[in-house]
Amino acid sequence: MIGLRTALTATFAMLTLVSPSDGTEAFVCEAPVLAAARDSVPPLRFVLNVPATRLDILEAGKPTRTYRVAVGTDDHRTPIGSFQVDRIVWNPWWVPPPFEWARKMKVTPPGPDNPTGRVKLFFGFYHFLHGTPDEESIGTVASHGCVRLLNPDAIGLARIAHAYGSPDLDPAVLDSLIDDPRMTRTIPLASPVPLSVLYQRIEVRDGALLLHPDPYGLDPIDQSEVLSALATAGLPREVDPLLIEAALERAEVETVRIAVRDLRAPVPR
Repeated sequence: MIGLRTALTATFAMLTLVSPSDGTEAFVCEAPVLAAARDSVPPLRFVLNVPATRLDILEAGKPTRTYRVAVGTDDHRTPIGSFQVDRIVWNPWWVPPPFEWARKMKVTPPGPDNPTGRVKLFFGFYHFLHGTPDEESIGTVASHGCVRLLNPDAIGLARIAHAYGSPDLDPAVLDSLIDDPRMTRTIPLASPVPLSVLYQRIEVRDGALLLHPDPYGLDPIDQSEVLSALATAGLPREVDPLLIEAALERAEVETVRIAVRDLRAPVPR
Protein backbone atom coordinates (compact mmCIF):
# COMPACT_ATOMS: atom_id res chain seq x y z
CA MET A 1 0.00 0.00 0.00
CA ILE A 2 2.99 2.37 0.29
CA GLY A 3 3.06 3.28 -3.40
CA LEU A 4 -0.66 4.00 -3.45
CA ARG A 5 -0.41 6.10 -0.29
CA THR A 6 2.52 8.09 -1.68
CA ALA A 7 0.73 8.81 -4.94
CA LEU A 8 -2.38 10.02 -3.15
CA THR A 9 -0.34 12.15 -0.79
CA ALA A 10 1.31 13.79 -3.79
CA THR A 11 -2.06 14.57 -5.32
CA PHE A 12 -3.95 15.64 -2.22
CA ALA A 13 -1.13 16.89 0.02
CA MET A 14 -1.70 20.59 -0.48
CA LEU A 15 -5.42 20.82 0.23
CA THR A 16 -6.68 23.69 2.32
CA LEU A 17 -10.12 23.86 3.89
CA VAL A 18 -11.86 27.17 3.30
CA SER A 19 -15.21 28.48 4.49
CA PRO A 20 -17.10 30.43 1.81
CA SER A 21 -19.57 33.12 2.76
CA ASP A 22 -22.46 30.66 2.70
CA GLY A 23 -20.99 28.78 5.67
CA THR A 24 -20.21 25.59 3.76
CA GLU A 25 -16.74 24.09 3.63
CA ALA A 26 -14.75 23.22 0.53
CA PHE A 27 -11.19 22.23 -0.25
CA VAL A 28 -9.00 24.25 -2.54
CA CYS A 29 -5.70 23.07 -3.94
CA GLU A 30 -2.59 25.09 -3.06
CA ALA A 31 -0.39 23.24 -5.54
CA PRO A 32 -1.11 21.76 -8.98
CA VAL A 33 -1.77 18.07 -9.22
CA LEU A 34 0.74 15.86 -10.96
CA ALA A 35 1.16 16.93 -14.58
CA ALA A 36 0.57 13.43 -15.90
CA ALA A 37 -2.70 13.20 -14.02
CA ARG A 38 -3.85 16.65 -15.14
CA ASP A 39 -4.13 15.57 -18.77
CA SER A 40 -6.64 12.84 -17.94
CA VAL A 41 -8.68 14.55 -15.22
CA PRO A 42 -12.40 13.76 -15.65
CA PRO A 43 -14.96 16.57 -15.29
CA LEU A 44 -16.34 14.88 -12.16
CA ARG A 45 -14.79 12.25 -9.94
CA PHE A 46 -15.71 10.77 -6.56
CA VAL A 47 -12.88 9.73 -4.22
CA LEU A 48 -13.68 7.63 -1.15
CA ASN A 49 -11.07 6.99 1.53
CA VAL A 50 -12.35 4.03 3.54
CA PRO A 51 -10.29 4.47 6.74
CA ALA A 52 -11.21 8.17 6.79
CA THR A 53 -14.94 7.42 6.24
CA ARG A 54 -14.91 10.38 3.87
CA LEU A 55 -16.05 10.99 0.29
CA ASP A 56 -14.45 13.84 -1.67
CA ILE A 57 -16.01 15.36 -4.78
CA LEU A 58 -13.55 16.55 -7.44
CA GLU A 59 -14.70 18.81 -10.26
CA ALA A 60 -12.14 19.34 -13.04
CA GLY A 61 -9.59 17.75 -10.71
CA LYS A 62 -10.20 20.15 -7.83
CA PRO A 63 -11.90 19.10 -4.58
CA THR A 64 -15.07 21.14 -4.15
CA ARG A 65 -16.86 19.45 -1.26
CA THR A 66 -16.64 16.52 1.12
CA TYR A 67 -19.14 14.21 2.80
CA ARG A 68 -18.91 12.08 5.92
CA VAL A 69 -19.96 8.49 5.22
CA ALA A 70 -20.29 5.06 6.75
CA VAL A 71 -18.41 2.18 5.11
CA GLY A 72 -18.49 -1.60 5.29
CA THR A 73 -17.43 -3.60 8.32
CA ASP A 74 -14.45 -5.94 8.25
CA ASP A 75 -16.84 -8.85 7.61
CA HIS A 76 -18.55 -6.97 4.76
CA ARG A 77 -15.86 -4.78 3.26
CA THR A 78 -16.41 -1.90 0.92
CA PRO A 79 -14.45 -2.91 -2.20
CA ILE A 80 -11.21 -1.07 -2.92
CA GLY A 81 -10.40 -0.04 -6.49
CA SER A 82 -11.72 1.91 -9.47
CA PHE A 83 -15.43 1.89 -10.27
CA GLN A 84 -18.06 3.87 -12.16
CA VAL A 85 -21.37 5.25 -10.96
CA ASP A 86 -23.57 4.40 -13.95
CA ARG A 87 -27.17 4.72 -12.75
CA ILE A 88 -29.19 6.31 -9.98
CA VAL A 89 -32.40 5.10 -8.37
CA TRP A 90 -34.55 7.71 -6.69
CA ASN A 91 -36.80 6.69 -3.79
CA PRO A 92 -35.75 3.04 -4.14
CA TRP A 93 -37.44 -0.06 -2.87
CA TRP A 94 -35.11 -2.18 -0.76
CA VAL A 95 -35.04 -5.84 -1.76
CA PRO A 96 -32.96 -8.11 0.52
CA PRO A 97 -29.90 -9.35 -1.39
CA PRO A 98 -29.24 -13.11 -1.57
CA PHE A 99 -26.82 -13.16 1.36
CA GLU A 100 -27.05 -14.85 4.74
CA TRP A 101 -27.16 -11.59 6.70
CA ALA A 102 -30.32 -10.55 4.83
CA ARG A 103 -32.06 -13.94 4.89
CA LYS A 104 -34.80 -12.93 7.37
CA MET A 105 -35.30 -9.37 6.12
CA LYS A 106 -38.30 -8.16 4.15
CA VAL A 107 -38.81 -5.99 1.10
CA THR A 108 -39.12 -2.36 2.20
CA PRO A 109 -40.95 0.26 0.12
CA PRO A 110 -39.72 3.84 -0.25
CA GLY A 111 -40.14 5.78 2.95
CA PRO A 112 -38.43 6.78 6.19
CA ASP A 113 -37.54 3.19 7.13
CA ASN A 114 -35.94 2.25 3.81
CA PRO A 115 -32.31 1.19 4.47
CA THR A 116 -31.11 2.90 1.26
CA GLY A 117 -32.77 6.21 2.04
CA ARG A 118 -33.95 8.65 -0.62
CA VAL A 119 -31.55 7.73 -3.40
CA LYS A 120 -28.89 5.21 -4.32
CA LEU A 121 -26.05 5.50 -6.82
CA PHE A 122 -24.82 2.18 -8.22
CA PHE A 123 -21.10 1.44 -8.44
CA GLY A 124 -21.49 -2.34 -8.39
CA PHE A 125 -24.26 -4.90 -8.67
CA TYR A 126 -24.74 -4.98 -4.88
CA HIS A 127 -22.80 -1.86 -3.94
CA PHE A 128 -24.20 1.65 -3.81
CA LEU A 129 -23.62 5.12 -2.47
CA HIS A 130 -26.94 5.73 -0.74
CA GLY A 131 -28.87 7.62 1.88
CA THR A 132 -29.72 6.09 5.23
CA PRO A 133 -32.16 6.55 8.11
CA ASP A 134 -29.38 5.43 10.48
CA GLU A 135 -27.77 8.82 10.92
CA GLU A 136 -25.69 7.71 13.92
CA SER A 137 -23.76 5.27 11.72
CA ILE A 138 -22.24 8.08 9.63
CA GLY A 139 -18.51 8.36 10.22
CA THR A 140 -18.23 4.74 11.32
CA VAL A 141 -17.54 1.27 9.93
CA ALA A 142 -21.09 -0.06 9.92
CA SER A 143 -22.53 -1.21 6.58
CA HIS A 144 -22.62 -4.45 4.61
CA GLY A 145 -20.26 -2.99 2.01
CA CYS A 146 -22.27 -0.04 0.70
CA VAL A 147 -21.41 3.59 1.40
CA ARG A 148 -23.99 5.42 3.50
CA LEU A 149 -24.61 9.16 3.51
CA LEU A 150 -27.07 11.36 5.32
CA ASN A 151 -30.15 11.65 3.11
CA PRO A 152 -29.62 15.37 2.31
CA ASP A 153 -26.00 14.57 1.37
CA ALA A 154 -27.06 11.64 -0.80
CA ILE A 155 -29.55 13.89 -2.61
CA GLY A 156 -26.85 16.52 -3.12
CA LEU A 157 -24.44 13.88 -4.41
CA ALA A 158 -27.02 12.55 -6.86
CA ARG A 159 -27.73 16.07 -8.12
CA ILE A 160 -24.03 16.55 -8.86
CA ALA A 161 -23.83 13.18 -10.63
CA HIS A 162 -26.83 14.08 -12.79
CA ALA A 163 -25.44 17.52 -13.62
CA TYR A 164 -22.37 15.90 -15.17
CA GLY A 165 -23.63 12.43 -16.07
CA SER A 166 -27.06 13.28 -17.50
CA PRO A 167 -26.92 17.00 -18.33
CA ASP A 168 -29.96 16.79 -20.65
CA LEU A 169 -32.22 15.64 -17.81
CA ASP A 170 -34.95 18.18 -17.11
CA PRO A 171 -34.31 19.71 -13.64
CA ALA A 172 -38.05 19.54 -13.03
CA VAL A 173 -37.79 15.74 -13.08
CA LEU A 174 -35.32 15.79 -10.20
CA ASP A 175 -37.40 18.31 -8.30
CA SER A 176 -40.46 16.07 -8.58
CA LEU A 177 -38.50 13.00 -7.42
CA ILE A 178 -37.16 14.89 -4.42
CA ASP A 179 -40.57 16.37 -3.56
CA ASP A 180 -42.39 13.02 -3.75
CA PRO A 181 -40.53 10.37 -1.68
CA ARG A 182 -42.91 7.66 -2.99
CA MET A 183 -42.00 8.15 -6.66
CA THR A 184 -39.41 5.56 -7.71
CA ARG A 185 -37.40 6.05 -10.87
CA THR A 186 -34.16 4.64 -12.26
CA ILE A 187 -32.09 7.02 -14.38
CA PRO A 188 -28.99 5.75 -16.25
CA LEU A 189 -26.10 8.17 -16.57
CA ALA A 190 -25.08 8.86 -20.16
CA SER A 191 -21.59 9.66 -18.84
CA PRO A 192 -20.75 7.43 -15.85
CA VAL A 193 -18.92 9.11 -12.99
CA PRO A 194 -15.57 7.55 -11.97
CA LEU A 195 -15.30 6.49 -8.34
CA SER A 196 -11.93 5.75 -6.73
CA VAL A 197 -12.15 3.78 -3.49
CA LEU A 198 -8.88 4.12 -1.58
CA TYR A 199 -7.41 2.73 1.58
CA GLN A 200 -5.19 5.56 2.80
CA ARG A 201 -4.38 5.72 6.51
CA ILE A 202 -1.94 8.66 6.33
CA GLU A 203 -3.07 12.00 4.95
CA VAL A 204 -1.73 15.54 4.99
CA ARG A 205 -4.53 18.02 4.33
CA ASP A 206 -6.02 21.20 5.70
CA GLY A 207 -2.73 22.04 7.41
CA ALA A 208 -2.71 18.88 9.47
CA LEU A 209 -1.42 15.33 9.62
CA LEU A 210 -4.27 12.79 9.76
CA LEU A 211 -3.75 9.20 10.89
CA HIS A 212 -6.73 6.88 10.47
CA PRO A 213 -7.54 3.45 11.95
CA ASP A 214 -7.00 0.25 9.97
CA PRO A 215 -10.53 -1.26 9.95
CA TYR A 216 -9.67 -4.08 7.54
CA GLY A 217 -6.15 -4.78 8.86
CA LEU A 218 -4.67 -4.02 5.43
CA ASP A 219 -2.15 -1.29 6.11
CA PRO A 220 0.10 -1.24 9.20
CA ILE A 221 2.02 2.03 9.37
CA ASP A 222 5.08 3.25 11.26
CA GLN A 223 7.02 6.46 11.86
CA SER A 224 9.09 6.15 8.70
CA GLU A 225 5.94 6.14 6.56
CA VAL A 226 4.60 9.17 8.39
CA LEU A 227 7.87 11.02 7.73
CA SER A 228 7.76 9.98 4.07
CA ALA A 229 4.22 11.33 3.71
CA LEU A 230 5.24 14.63 5.30
CA ALA A 231 8.24 14.90 3.00
CA THR A 232 6.11 14.15 -0.06
CA ALA A 233 3.80 16.97 1.03
CA GLY A 234 6.80 19.30 1.20
CA LEU A 235 6.73 19.54 4.98
CA PRO A 236 9.69 19.35 7.38
CA ARG A 237 10.79 15.98 8.68
CA GLU A 238 12.04 17.41 11.99
CA VAL A 239 9.11 16.17 14.02
CA ASP A 240 8.71 15.05 17.61
CA PRO A 241 9.13 11.24 17.50
CA LEU A 242 7.32 10.78 20.80
CA LEU A 243 4.34 12.71 19.47
CA ILE A 244 4.20 10.58 16.34
CA GLU A 245 4.54 7.36 18.30
CA ALA A 246 1.68 8.34 20.61
CA ALA A 247 -0.43 9.35 17.61
CA LEU A 248 0.17 6.00 15.92
CA GLU A 249 -1.04 4.20 19.04
CA ARG A 250 -4.20 6.31 19.20
CA ALA A 251 -4.80 5.76 15.48
CA GLU A 252 -5.40 2.09 16.17
CA VAL A 253 -8.87 3.04 17.43
CA GLU A 254 -9.64 6.56 16.17
CA THR A 255 -8.61 9.20 13.67
CA VAL A 256 -5.86 11.45 15.01
CA ARG A 257 -5.41 15.00 13.74
CA ILE A 258 -2.26 16.98 14.51
CA ALA A 259 -1.74 20.49 13.18
CA VAL A 260 1.46 20.70 11.14
CA ARG A 261 2.69 23.57 13.34
CA ASP A 262 2.56 21.23 16.35
CA LEU A 263 4.65 18.48 14.75
CA ARG A 264 8.10 20.01 15.16
CA ALA A 265 10.47 18.41 17.64
CA PRO A 266 11.18 20.60 20.71
CA VAL A 267 14.28 22.76 20.39
CA PRO A 268 16.99 21.73 22.92
CA ARG A 269 17.70 24.36 25.57
